[in-house]
Parts: sequence; C-alpha cells; structure tokens
Amino acid sequence: MASPALLVLVLSIVFFTVFFHVARVLSLKHVAVFRDFSSEEQGDWGSRVNSTIHSFVIVPGMLYTLLSQEWDAAYMPLLPTDVAQMFFSFSCGYFIADLYVLVCWQVPMWRVFVIHHLVAATPYLIFNFYPGCGMDFYLLTLFLLVEIAVVPLNIATFVEQLGYGKTRLHTLLFYMTYVCWFGARVVLPLYNVYILWWVLIPQASDAPLCIIPSAICGHLIAAFCVGVFVFVWTPDMLAKWRDPVILLDEYPDYKLTLRQSITPRASPISSGPKRSYGTMEP
Repeated sequence: MASPALLVLVLSIVFFTVFFHVARVLSLKHVAVFRDFSSEEQGDWGSRVNSTIHSFVIVPGMLYTLLSQEWDAAYMPLLPTDVAQMFFSFSCGYFIADLYVLVCWQVPMWRVFVIHHLVAATPYLIFNFYPGCGMDFYLLTLFLLVEIAVVPLNIATFVEQLGYGKTRLHTLLFYMTYVCWFGARVVLPLYNVYILWWVLIPQASDAPLCIIPSAICGHLIAAFCVGVFVFVWTPDMLAKWRDPVILLDEYPDYKLTLRQSITPRASPISSGPKRSYGTMEP
C-alpha cells in the first residue's frame, strides 16, 4: 500500500496540473487581455496562479508546524512529523507539476526555474522517501516560508499584465514584494545557513551521507534568493525611484531592468492604440 506521503505527492501533481488548464480555460473566457498573450505569457499566468495557491496553503502549514512542534537544543523535532510530511509532499507535487508548465510553455527564464525547482524539491523528497535523513527538518520547515513573498509578487505581476502597472495599487504591491522578499528570501535563508553551520553541522559527525545533497541544495537556494534580491529587485527598486513608467518610443535609449526584461508586460509601455487590458467579461 502506498504511503500517505506518496499519495499526497501524486494527488498534488494531479491537482496543480488540472488547475493550470482550468485557469487557462477560465482566463480565455473571462479575461480579455489573456487572449492576446503569447503562449509563454499564458504559461506564466497559469504558473503564477498555481504558485499563489501553493503559497496560501504551505505558509500557514509551515507556521502551524513550527508552532505546534517541540524542539530540542539542536533543533531536532520531539513530536511526530507526519503532518509536515504531507505538506512537504504537497509542495513537491507543486514543483513537479510546475516543471511540466515551465518546459511545455517555456515561460521567461524557464531553464533557470527548472533548475530552481529541482534543487528546491530534492531535500524534501529525500526527507519524505529516504528513511534516516531527518536531521534537517527544522531547516526544511523554515525554507518553505520563503513562499511568503510569492503572493504580493504574483498579484503585482497580474496587475501589470492587466495593464495597471502605473496605479497606486501596483506601487503598493511592488514595495510589499520588495519588503517581503528581503524578510522571507534574504534574512530567512541566511538564518538557515547560520543554523546549518553553527548548530547542525558541528553535531553531524555521525549523520548519514544523504544529508549532504540537502545541505548543498540549501546553500544554492539561499544564494539564488539573495542574488535575485541584489541583482533583480534592488535595481528595479532604484529604477522605480529614478524613472516613472515611460513611453519607450519617446525614450528609445531607455535601459530596461532585468526584471522588466523577463516579466511579461512589465516593461515600460510603448505608444500606440490604447487597449483595455483589464476588461473582465462575465
């Protein structure tokens, strides 16, 4: 009989795969601008819908795990971890389903995100399905809280894609994303690396070798999160302070930030016929 963790993994893959297609059908029917999206933009939209759902589930789940679990001095769990394993499988199912979207729709920078998803899912798959590799449970729980930054990020991107990138709402969401990214994807990963080196590794002389891949993946994800903050979000923040959204035809030498160049419809708009990007149809 399949383990509960494996069952949740399979169900999660099915759910996110089906919901991606449902979101696409509903968007084609009710969101006018979606019909003008390229295939890559449609894939990006659906992927963000799924990642938003994943965040709404996994963040409360990990907060519950942290608050309900009891930890010893070495951050090892003293209570069963069965519920957390279900959440881990749910996340792995999301990562696997999103790999399908990334490869088939080839969203912007899809190769980077394929590597990201593989690296992110590996420690959780090891923990759930390779017995004896549980000393990093505390760090695995914390790492999924990086998803806190996903909700304002995705909503801001949806607002941009609907044509409201110059509104106060978008500005508020942009700043919220920057602050949330710093807290959840800079401070938290660096704290995890600190705990790994100053608490777990000194006590890991007899740890199984299967811990090594998880430790490597943790460092890579931490570096990715901090790197995106430094090289993507911070330049975009400075550009937003320096230059408002402008017409590219009036400023042909305007240099796009990295985020503007890779995010669908997030770059300064071009002049031309006005379009009702945000029309929602019944």
